[in-house]
Amino acid sequence: MKTTARKIVIRPNAWGNWYGYISGKQAALFTNGHVAGGNAGADDQKAQAEAWLRDQLRAEVLRVYGADLARLQRGFNRTTLEVTTTDVGLAGALVAIAEERQLPVLAAPVLIGRATRVPHVRVTVRASAHDIEVAGSGESVLLIHGTSPEGVDWLHENVQHEPWQALAGRLGVEHRFIASIIEGATAAGLSVRVL
Repeated sequence: MKTTARKIVIRPNAWGNWYGYISGKQAALFTNGHVAGGNAGADDQKAQAEAWLRDQLRAEVLRVYGADLARLQRGFNRTTLEVTTTDVGLAGALVAIAEERQLPVLAAPVLIGRATRVPHVRVTVRASAHDIEVAGSGESVLLIHGTSPEGVDWLHENVQHEPWQALAGRLGVEHRFIASIIEGATAAGLSVRVL
């Protein structure tokens, strides 16, 4: 049975002190005394609370989905992990961890049911059996990106590019150059998938 994620939030009180809550229970208080020097303003307290929130969300993602992400990384038993949540912070932490592990990710807002107006985010993390993916076949500009550490390294070392070519975490390449990139990658022993 899958363990559900806990709701983790930060909120200020009427006096401007920030609190951290896990599943509705107070878990942390950020006041002037928490910061070195003991004379922090509201901005420092808020920054401290936001750092705590990021750490807690990251730990929660690893607690709930860590084993699934590890299986995806190794390519065992699963090809995708799909999570639908109303917690945008948790979804963001899941996306960040998956991208750090160089797993392909799709995050999209969805509306579940006609009566509900609560925004949901569906995050789909895929296992990649390929090192490099090329998307947009038949187009004049194709998007290419590494889906494994080896693929990312090979593209970085062998494909010359400018910062303006980066599109949504992928590299935009003209169709006339893509064949030589694919040939070079396969000659280096990498697996390339054209979508």
